[in-house]
Amino acid sequence: MRGVLGTPPAAECPAAMTRGVHALGRLLPRACPLAGCSCCSLPPASSPSSSLPSTGPLHAPPVPRRAAAAVRSSTSAAAASSSPSSPTPAPASKPVAAAAGPAAPSPAPSPAPSPAAPLASTPQLPLCRRPAAHVEPLAAVERWRRAQAERIAALGDSWEQRDGGPGAELLLRELDWVLDDVIEAVSYGPPPAAAAAASSSSSSATASTTTSASTTASAPAATAARWEETSWRLLEPALRAAATRRRDTSGWAVRLREPTSVLWEWWERRLTDRVPFQYLISSAHWHTYVLAVGPGVLVPRPETEIFPRLVAEALARRPGLAAAPWADLGTGSGAIAIAAADVLRKKNKAAEVWAVDLSPTAVAYASFNAALVLGTAESSSSSSSSGNGATQPAAAPQHVRVALGSWFGPLRAVGLAGRLGGVLSNPPYIPRREMSGLQEEVGRHEPAGALDGGEGPGLDSLQELCDGAAEMLAPGGLIAFETAGGEQADLVADLLRRQEGAAVAAAGGPDGGGSGAFEDVEVLEDCCGVRRFVRAYRRAAG
Repeated sequence: MRGVLGTPPAAECPAAMTRGVHALGRLLPRACPLAGCSCCSLPPASSPSSSLPSTGPLHAPPVPRRAAAAVRSSTSAAAASSSPSSPTPAPASKPVAAAAGPAAPSPAPSPAPSPAAPLASTPQLPLCRRPAAHVEPLAAVERWRRAQAERIAALGDSWEQRDGGPGAELLLRELDWVLDDVIEAVSYGPPPAAAAAASSSSSSATASTTTSASTTASAPAATAARWEETSWRLLEPALRAAATRRRDTSGWAVRLREPTSVLWEWWERRLTDRVPFQYLISSAHWHTYVLAVGPGVLVPRPETEIFPRLVAEALARRPGLAAAPWADLGTGSGAIAIAAADVLRKKNKAAEVWAVDLSPTAVAYASFNAALVLGTAESSSSSSSSGNGATQPAAAPQHVRVALGSWFGPLRAVGLAGRLGGVLSNPPYIPRREMSGLQEEVGRHEPAGALDGGEGPGLDSLQELCDGAAEMLAPGGLIAFETAGGEQADLVADLLRRQEGAAVAAAGGPDGGGSGAFEDVEVLEDCCGVRRFVRAYRRAAG
């Protein structure tokens, strides 16, 4: 699972704030406000580096999780030619090709909520990677945000008080994150009346004289749209500055990746049914990636971003592990497998990570995301559009092999016992008695099978993983689990310490003699100071 409920920390570390869902089930902001913070690798929100694009072609910058320019530069030509299906009919907004000037019609009244269609059941291209195919007045976007802000003000912190859900401040941040993803460019056009007057003047000048080429050539330029790439983070202060200077912004227009009519429908679901906003925009900004998520897969949490660091530390300890296959068990969206493969391929161009999940939906998302982030065997940006509107990878992803099955089963079937360089997992670990107390975004919408750890301490899945890991790992191989933290983490560490090498040898494993199968077993803190992760290494023979 992607962790949800655990032992709460005494005080939350602001450096853990990220665009996503906290392990305690609460939505958090995405920027680290601490200057010189050593709790994570994120620069503070005020750092100049927060607006710089990242180096990877499909990666977002660390803070904020996505810079609009970086994502636009990473969108492939193939992906730009197809847009994922919306849950409602096509909007009435103008296509980009039809936009002859910045002047846009006055925004229509706020649309009435329409019957909600089900969310897409197949992976959709993340919102920030869709082509910007809609032009609307910026005023329409402002009206949508203002209306939702009023609704959020009416809600206040009632969700947080009821079940630990997001409060008003975090819901407002969600609005800004969505606008950051949906807005691609702006045109700072004159007010409609001024644009019409300029057009009329141009026509008169053209009719009265045909000898002045400069006059007729410059007239269209006065009203031609000039688009600048932007994001809501840049537009919002520009709007405030224009208001201070009493500048008319009625002619400003924006290019959008989805029309405002879809935004209205999305936020009706968000505030009425508490659907996770990541599901609505088909996006999870996690670590340095933007992953597709939707019903049937858990939204990756910021705590889980420790896994790429654990992989890197294992390779520093034993570089030869990069040549071995690795595994992410219970892969969900594929986040851990993708991050591990990204680290491993820097050491081994033929790196291979197996991503295993019992859910066909999760397998589809993991395959989609691995191809989206890491590329495919044919091309790092090759994709095709399916009949239902979902953008599908054209070939198997590089470095990640996705398998349908339960835990070690698919790996044993292909002869990987004793060969794995690492076993990583964020399995179901919430004690069943605590499932009914989850916030609605999690309990109502995210898959229970990826959350429920069973009766008692919630060790059903963790016990099975601990029992099978020694058989599957190569000598020196890494094992790393996410847990609910606290007492449960200590129980898992004890399970690993009790794994005996003699029992492994009897099953055909690499060593024996009665020594423990694992060494250097330890419990690690997450980004909020909770003792949550359990790490150990397979003891070498002799």
